[in-house]
Amino acid sequence: MSKHVLFQMPTPLRQSLIDGHLFYVEQAKARLLMQFSELEASENAELFIKNWMKENEHRFVPSFHDEGDSYAEACERYHALLDLGNQTRLSVVAGMFHEWEKQLRQWLTGEVRRWHDGDCFLQAIWALNFSQIIKLLKSAQWDISGQNYYRQLNLCRLIVNVYKHGKGSALNDLLKKHPEYLSKPFDSTPLALDDASFNSYFAIHTFLKVSDEQIQEFSDSIVAFWQAVPKNIFNLDVDMLPNKLKNAITEDAKASCTQLGGKHD
Repeated sequence: MSKHVLFQMPTPLRQSLIDGHLFYVEQAKARLLMQFSELEASENAELFIKNWMKENEHRFVPSFHDEGDSYAEACERYHALLDLGNQTRLSVVAGMFHEWEKQLRQWLTGEVRRWHDGDCFLQAIWALNFSQIIKLLKSAQWDISGQNYYRQLNLCRLIVNVYKHGKGSALNDLLKKHPEYLSKPFDSTPLALDDASFNSYFAIHTFLKVSDEQIQEFSDSIVAFWQAVPKNIFNLDVDMLPNKLKNAITEDAKASCTQLGGKHD
């Protein structure tokens, strides 16, 4: 076993990362999400529709409009607000996940800088995808793949990718493994893989939804991850590293040899 610490998570840094994340979630709930949660209550929905109709009654002329036109448009505006609430929830999820990813990479590169010479390896860490980051942690003898917080983080990754990109492999995985996050419009029924007529007609990625409770679960997984980071990591199995990092080590070694060798006449 190496006598040198390769990765270290001091208690003040760990607590700072957790506190910063909790503050983000707390403020997002208080300043953004609460107003939409309150709007979804049936009595508030009725109040919104009633007020909207009153404020816009000048736009509806009895000789040109049916009696239900004003109500129909009010309902449309209400559902548009609900959609805005869902988009806000998704943006909060995306924000917390991307911040966690950046902070993790920042910590990793900061620790690597203490014992590795060369920029290629450091740059490669920033270029790793989610599964490669997990493989890097495993090579450091910290395998999180069996942990519940890993499953939640991976699910969060899928949701963020669908939110960002729409159709793709993340959407297929989400529909197959977690259809509860894709609901039909005006219906809580999850989409099904065999619902071919529905899936071919609609852009199903637009029905991505998250609840306040699910946001809390994702938040809890980030906290659990930071709590689980080992205080000291002494070993790194180079053979287990993602190929991108192995290649980066080789490039750094070549650059180091070139600098040591200098130029010859």
